[in-house]
Amino acid sequence: MIKALARLAVLDWEGVGDAEGEPAAPTPEGIDALLDLWPIAEAFERLYLGPALLLDAEKNG
Repeated sequence: MIKALARLAVLDWEGVGDAEGEPAAPTPEGIDALLDLWPIAEAFERLYLGPALLLDAEKNG
């Protein structure tokens, strides 16, 4: 689920490059590969999804 949400949310990024060191455009495959790294997935969930989930919990509470 996190990968699907990230594919919709990530429009641009910095610090991600190809094998030649050139900036790489975000692609669904690239986003999935990046989120295969646990620290990246955890940070995305905590920093991007966390605030939205908190707002939803407050609204329903």
